[in-house]
Amino acid sequence: MAASVRVPVNASIWDWVTRIGSLKGLSPDDQRNIERWRAGETDPTVNQLSQFSRKLRIPFGYFFLN
Repeated sequence: MAASVRVPVNASIWDWVTRIGSLKGLSPDDQRNIERWRAGETDPTVNQLSQFSRKLRIPFGYFFLN
């Protein structure tokens, strides 16, 4: 079994992508995950970022900007 790769995403990036993205597709669990990641409690996996990219309707690469 392959290990999950966790990727740190800056809180300011989470603020930005949730402002410009479409929040309609997010469940309450999704929103809780974003808050945990934004607070630095844990980091999302690459797969989770890919899913959130689709749900928010933003390019995947936005999570890696400065």
